[in-house]
Amino acid sequence: SQGRLFRKETLDSRELKMFAETTRVISKV
Repeated sequence: SQGRLFRKETLDSRELKMFAETTRVISKV
């Protein structure tokens, strides 16, 4: 269960990073 939770957090962090980059690109344009 703990490993699964950790994997979920890692995935969320990756998605959050991608979202941040996308937002930055949109703001740039």
